[in-house]
Amino acid sequence: MRPDAATFVFYGEPVLKVEALAALSAPVCGIYGAEDPQPTTNRAAAARFQSALAEAGVEHDVTCYEGVGHAFWKDMGQIERRETPQIAAWRQSTTFLRTFFDG
Repeated sequence: MRPDAATFVFYGEPVLKVEALAALSAPVCGIYGAEDPQPTTNRAAAARFQSALAEAGVEHDVTCYEGVGHAFWKDMGQIERRETPQIAAWRQSTTFLRTFFDG
């Protein structure tokens, strides 16, 4: 039976303990800004998170968008104006959710 919820991460310090991640029963989507000045939510943190998810065998879609920092997607106006990479992050998140809930 498919669980009722998936995990979606925008920023925030990711869990890196493989044992804890292995307990997840649904996929994870993570969206980060490559130039985030916070060491727990930048490009390196996203890469460590992706590696830990892979090692734990958790289906995931983690992307680190270049040229932006923390909180780069602030409002839907950015999507309406088709700003990049916000529109790409919006498409990634809506595709992830549709795939999860329709699948």
